[in-house]
Amino acid sequence: MGANGGGDEDDRRASNAKTSVSSKDAGSVPVLPWMRLPVAFDAGSGVGLEAVSGMDPRLTAALRDQGIEELFPVQATVWRETAGGACDRHDICIAAPTGSGKTLAYALPLVSALAARPARALRGLVVLPTRDLAGQVFGVLAPLCAALGLGLGLAAGRAGGAAEAAMLASCAPDVLVATPGRLAGHVGATPGFGLGALRFLVVDECDRLLRQSYQGWLAATLGTGAARRVVKVVASATLTKDPAKLLKLGLHAPRFLAMATEAQRYSLPPSLKEFRHVVSAERKPEALAALLRALGPDAPTIVFTSSLETTARLQRLLAALGEGVTRGHSVEYSGALGPDRRRLALEAFSARRARILVCSDALTRGMDVAGVAAVVNYDAPVYAKTYVHRAGRTARAGAPGAVYTLLRREEVRHFRAMLRKAEGSRVADLALDRLALAEVAPAVEAALRRLQAGEDVAPDGREAGQAAACAKAARPQKRRRFATLPTLVPTPQGIAVA
Repeated sequence: MGANGGGDEDDRRASNAKTSVSSKDAGSVPVLPWMRLPVAFDAGSGVGLEAVSGMDPRLTAALRDQGIEELFPVQATVWRETAGGACDRHDICIAAPTGSGKTLAYALPLVSALAARPARALRGLVVLPTRDLAGQVFGVLAPLCAALGLGLGLAAGRAGGAAEAAMLASCAPDVLVATPGRLAGHVGATPGFGLGALRFLVVDECDRLLRQSYQGWLAATLGTGAARRVVKVVASATLTKDPAKLLKLGLHAPRFLAMATEAQRYSLPPSLKEFRHVVSAERKPEALAALLRALGPDAPTIVFTSSLETTARLQRLLAALGEGVTRGHSVEYSGALGPDRRRLALEAFSARRARILVCSDALTRGMDVAGVAAVVNYDAPVYAKTYVHRAGRTARAGAPGAVYTLLRREEVRHFRAMLRKAEGSRVADLALDRLALAEVAPAVEAALRRLQAGEDVAPDGREAGQAAACAKAARPQKRRRFATLPTLVPTPQGIAVA
């Protein structure tokens, strides 16, 4: 990413010509020549900072200040392929599982390259699909930029448009983290803001951003008239293999970096344990309550639903149950909430003031919350991609974690077929303890009755509200006898069947 020049125009045309393949040929097997021979990295141990060549001592110190003593495999591979930011002969495409360290993988060579050639102008641009993701990446870059004396800006809608415009005009950051809508809005409209000096473009969560081309951000960015070729880094857990989509990026002599074991499109963290529990629709609330209780108060857990409405209902039910049943305070995180409420919910969960985060799929892509012990799919995902991204909230960066999926019997066949697309998926059957289910059943019944009756306060004293919506959470009254089931044993990694 830097000193070796951008390559001549013939190389660029040749590289682009390779990607001009009909999108109908795209599939699970790469059709692009450069994707068929990836630069492979494994999921093994990382590389100690002392063994990383060419890293600025200030950057090393900044990493150690954050408790980072080694680079994960994807980070070490990107550093090597870019010569620590000093080589710009290739664009880089990164396909790596969630939790593998993709953000730091591109952040390190980016800031290193810019620090090596100081010039107060916007030279590095990182584009992400949502303001939450943009804020998170901004947080990763902040200590690195501060250590190297680089200016860093954020244009993601957290401040008003006028405040952002003033920041961009007065501060001229070296690196800008932006969402596509805000970026397109500032190009050509904010005085003093331009991309003519741009040298590096990072497209994070590439597959989502390429679907947002209607916002005009891609054309505005690539049509900057920059004096030299813009080096591009494309990253995603499920990097598209569709040639028509990749052609939009105008990649130059791209290098494809992927896990050595990647034989399928989706891969799961190797330290992840997977379980499924088959349950009738009317018994799902009891199953969830028993599972949360068995996981215990020291297991931060994310519960995923399939819709905003279900997220709100389920959070209301857990609040009505109270911490005595669920063994932890719960908060809601979904696209139905405003950005401030989402931020406060995420902060409460990250700080462990709340143990349970109930959310829609707004959180599945890229959000990094440290120390999540378990993920529960209250509603089974329809697509393998969704399953991978949900599961990827735990077992991050080699840490242990577990994902539990509650399935109706009619969903089992599809679930099994779907997981054939997820590399490394090994799902075990989980039997919830009969006595544990019987223990929570009265509390669940009582909570549902309270919500259906429109009571305003949950047992722990929190405001209940939205009684009408919660009434829909009441399930049918059909009852069946419990079978005798094996016992669940809480473990540091989650739950095991005794």
